[in-house]
Amino acid sequence: MNAENTTTSIRSDGKGESFVPSLPPSSGTNTRLSFKDAQRKAAAQLEYPRCYSTFEADELRELVMIIAEVYLLPSEKPIRISGEWIDGFVVKEVFEELRGDHLRHVYEEYVHRDPSTPIMNKKAYLRTMLYNSVFSVGTHLSAEVYSDFRGGI
Repeated sequence: MNAENTTTSIRSDGKGESFVPSLPPSSGTNTRLSFKDAQRKAAAQLEYPRCYSTFEADELRELVMIIAEVYLLPSEKPIRISGEWIDGFVVKEVFEELRGDHLRHVYEEYVHRDPSTPIMNKKAYLRTMLYNSVFSVGTHLSAEVYSDFRGGI
């Protein structure tokens, strides 16, 4: 990859501290992504600058890190989603479908969840929400539009 394909830094706070430097992905013979490269990939796929205004920096950073971690898990081994073991290749393909709308949906669902139900493993819970959002965001948005349309009549 050449220097023209550098990605924008992801800022973790308002002071400009970056947790993903604005450097091109490392090159070499190793085809495995580094964690920083996986974060860059996730941020680019999620249209990070557009999402940034919607979320708190720490929340967005956490979701990007969970996505990056999934990219680094071995594809040959199953990945646990919602208490079930799903083929790693399938999980990664689903995660590659994630976009900014999915993150907004996950964030809204997480913020408005029933607080009386404790979350034992936040990372596993968010990973499951991210995975499921790929299957549900389209119908969720369609239902909102329909509801808005019906309310306006």
